Amino acid sequence: MNLPTRVRLGREIVRRWWMWRRHESLVLKGLVNNIVMDDEVFLRLYETLHREGRITLTFREQYNLFRFVGQAHALGGDIAEVGVYKGGSAKLICEAKGPARLHLFDTFEGMPDPDPAVDLFRKGDFGQTSLPEVQRYLGGYGNVLYYPGRFPESAAGLDAVQGFSLVHLDVDIYESTLSALGFFFPRLTSPGFILVHDFGSSRCAGVRLALRQFLESAPALSIPLWDTHCLVMGCGRQHPDLPSPSPHRPQASEDPKSAPGVDGIDDVIRRRAPHAAVPRPARTGQPRPEAAGGRPTPRCALPTSRRSCPRAWRS
Repeated sequence: MNLPTRVRLGREIVRRWWMWRRHESLVLKGLVNNIVMDDEVFLRLYETLHREGRITLTFREQYNLFRFVGQAHALGGDIAEVGVYKGGSAKLICEAKGPARLHLFDTFEGMPDPDPAVDLFRKGDFGQTSLPEVQRYLGGYGNVLYYPGRFPESAAGLDAVQGFSLVHLDVDIYESTLSALGFFFPRLTSPGFILVHDFGSSRCAGVRLALRQFLESAPALSIPLWDTHCLVMGCGRQHPDLPSPSPHRPQASEDPKSAPGVDGIDDVIRRRAPHAAVPRPARTGQPRPEAAGGRPTPRCALPTSRRSCPRAWRS
């Protein structure tokens, strides 16, 4: 081993030890070789938000939002968040948005009336917040606008906004998710993104149901992300007068867990181009063909080791 190789190896050992000491929980999650470990700006912000305890997003979800805010900054347009709670995710957006305007929507009094047929939350949940408290917390950032009250009534007067490049939805319940999707999707820039939180949460079946129903009438694609995010983006030209989907209140007999899926890219392809879906060949139950030497054909053409193959297959 020559000297340059030893130097590089030593530096890598020191880097990994330093990462372990500074971000032990992230190393245990298998992120030591991820590019996020080289993003000092985000890591410092994550440490601050974790210490303040005002954000409910996981590490991966925070990085999802951080990266998409950076993309939105390059696209221009405004940014919005529905579901502010204590302002932790709003602070993350403020750190990356640049001069873009940020519109914050929340009752600042807890959950509005959930639908007991699909939502597991109760009115008033997440009520440990207030508008003055969030305003003090975000007081050092400019171009931040607050809209207290129930959405979408609180969004009256937003028609003057030219377009939104990113919308972060963190509302947890069915009706608020459906209303926010119907309001913001026609107002997205091209391209533009809606990042829906709690799509993958087992406690938020109403979010999945609302997104599935919205995609039935909107030209959009959904892409599930880690940990519970789902990205919604348009797949066709948007018209400013595109009607919002009519609110459909699910019947009590509807079990959201029985059909919680959302049309993703594969579903859209199958629906719009049925010929593109190639069915898998059915298993016939016939024995596998034998090779010329009379030996059965191995299941794996490239076994990982000689120990992984039966003795009869070894040369």
